[in-house]
Amino acid sequence: MPKKVEIGLLSSQEVDAKNTMSNRLAALLREEEVKWYQRAKTKGLLEGDANTKYFQLIANGKHRKTRIYKLQDGDRLISGDAKLKKHITTN
Repeated sequence: MPKKVEIGLLSSQEVDAKNTMSNRLAALLREEEVKWYQRAKTKGLLEGDANTKYFQLIANGKHRKTRIYKLQDGDRLISGDAKLKKHITTN
């Protein structure tokens, strides 16, 4: 069975109703996506103790991404925690 929009033009009321329903559908889909995201996050937190090695690896991976191991100051390379702390606090 063909759709009314395929056969002919829609009235202004029908176009408004179609737009309203499209917007409502989009909002519902966004809400559902947020719901599943939050649920997955909560599930991960609740089940975190059962798989601590995994969560420790994730946390350590995030730490390694943000950690600074060495700096280059001009032509000088500074590495090591003590030297980095000294360079940062004195300059």
